[in-house]
Amino acid sequence: MLAETDPQIAGEQPASMSFVADEDGLVMARVDDKVPGFIPFTWVCVRAPGYGHQMEFRSLGAAIIRLPPQVEVPVEVRDWRDRPVEDVLVSFCGGNGFTPDLETGRTDSRGRVTLTGVDLHSTIADFYLVHPELHYGYFSPDWYPGQGPLVLRPDPGLAHRGVVVGGDGRPIVGAAVGTSECHRGPWTRTSDDGSFELCGLREATALQVRVDGRRIQFPEAGVDGLRLQLPPRTDDNAEGVQVVDLSPKQRAQRAEARIRRAREPAAGSAPAATAVIRVVDLPSGGAVKIRTRATAADISGQVRSEQRVALPDEECVIYLEADGARRIFPMDRDTALAAGVVELRWYAPTRVTGNVVGQDGAPASAQVAFVDAPDEAPDDDAWRPVRGRFSVPAALAGAHWMHVKGPGAHRLTVKPVNLPARGDDVSYDVGDVILAAGPLYRFERPDGTPLEEGSVTVKRVGWTNTRPTSSLNWIFEADDDGHFWLPELRPGDALVVHSELPEPPDVGGVAVYDLPSHFLIGDRVPRIFRMHPGELIIDVGASGSASNDPADIPVATFDDQQTYLSPAGRSLVRGLKVKTYDIIAGRPWRPGVVVPFEVTAPSAGSPRGLVRIQLP
Repeated sequence: MLAETDPQIAGEQPASMSFVADEDGLVMARVDDKVPGFIPFTWVCVRAPGYGHQMEFRSLGAAIIRLPPQVEVPVEVRDWRDRPVEDVLVSFCGGNGFTPDLETGRTDSRGRVTLTGVDLHSTIADFYLVHPELHYGYFSPDWYPGQGPLVLRPDPGLAHRGVVVGGDGRPIVGAAVGTSECHRGPWTRTSDDGSFELCGLREATALQVRVDGRRIQFPEAGVDGLRLQLPPRTDDNAEGVQVVDLSPKQRAQRAEARIRRAREPAAGSAPAATAVIRVVDLPSGGAVKIRTRATAADISGQVRSEQRVALPDEECVIYLEADGARRIFPMDRDTALAAGVVELRWYAPTRVTGNVVGQDGAPASAQVAFVDAPDEAPDDDAWRPVRGRFSVPAALAGAHWMHVKGPGAHRLTVKPVNLPARGDDVSYDVGDVILAAGPLYRFERPDGTPLEEGSVTVKRVGWTNTRPTSSLNWIFEADDDGHFWLPELRPGDALVVHSELPEPPDVGGVAVYDLPSHFLIGDRVPRIFRMHPGELIIDVGASGSASNDPADIPVATFDDQQTYLSPAGRSLVRGLKVKTYDIIAGRPWRPGVVVPFEVTAPSAGSPRGLVRIQLP
């Protein structure tokens, strides 16, 4: 149970309440203000070795918490020139900027660091960076396994360095120094000699010192050699901040320095050198920018009209940006001036190659299209006709899905493709694509009849979320013929199968609850999935009168599933695995009970299993 902390500093772990699950994965957590060691919490985080995390605001919202298996996330940090940056502190936050880092690491000489134990598809997944030459970043990127490192390209930044001292001139240790540009600040702490290095800001700015319950605002005074001396206590402003003001002499000196800096570039400077920048094959809506360490300018209009562009007399690069991609060209000013025209070319399309064959191995006709998710239907104009060996262009990179549709078929093959980074001569071979005669998998109700109405949710490690209602999960519904067209399943995939089952004819007056069937794919991938047939009648008795208040309705948990129960009378629960359960039953905020019971499948002439549960 994590409390938000302001200021929050990279790598710091503030106080929290923590609880450990037992060998059955059960956690008993008392979190009211009467428990010893209570800390008002705002976020709940669940973590375990070998797994990613789950984190939610105030409550996880469910009694069953599903942790995703651990995925290694390779992160690469590159600067504005597209060069790798070493010794960057990369921190991962799963709540907001006021919550502690769940994991941190430092980049190596390649600008890389690998994080584990976090889930990039959780509710919030933010990256912050600490380095003297980089902006703090605040990235919330998408990334999927197999597509190479997750590249973070922050803007340039600068460091504020100095010392914090008290009124007597002695160094102040452990004071927080920073500014509230975002939730995370950035902030840092003073060391044993009172010195600090604050990284992450784009320009010199006023700084705040927080220590011993005080918040003191110091005016902007550059970035190096700062001496922040705590003044005597005076009244705070409306925000509870004591503001240190400049003397009239200091204000005059500051204004004079600004005027001098503004005049310096113009004094004795030669006319700006210019060149025509021509860009070839940039997609419609693309942008062209010229970037130095200190500034960035959009020159798209000048490029389109072939106007001459002023070239900086310092190191610079040209950014071409389109369709979420960026191409960076170093700019040599002398070469550009000598040529007069600088021609830059956008990426050539990646060539996706393969071979479409029928069941007999002969070349077959089909159509192919690329989408971001396997359950996403391609647009009509996205399909490209192919036959046998093919080569089709794709202006894409990273994790995507290729849909292959044969003649007369709704959809026959869905293949994952991790396309390489864009370039001038890039290709990706998907190998043989065999057009199947029908769906890869068959889904049935418990009685063996085809599952023609319902849905199949597929969850894949590193690609989807473990929450049942997440929009990241892949949800497939049957086509007009009752077929489910899924991609080829892999070991480690999980399936959740839903269906509206017929109302049972022999349970009048009993509330019926249908649970989805969960399947975990092991080394052997089955071709037929039949929903779990187990049924159980639960007769609940409870102290006090029955209530229809949702906060008082009893629930029952069966391993990895949970369902409400009728607050008065009996409930029929269907869709259970045939096995012995430790049924956990109870009402919210009250003690519950654990009842062992063997769940069986219904059979002709035999009564359904019945368990009576008395709740406290």
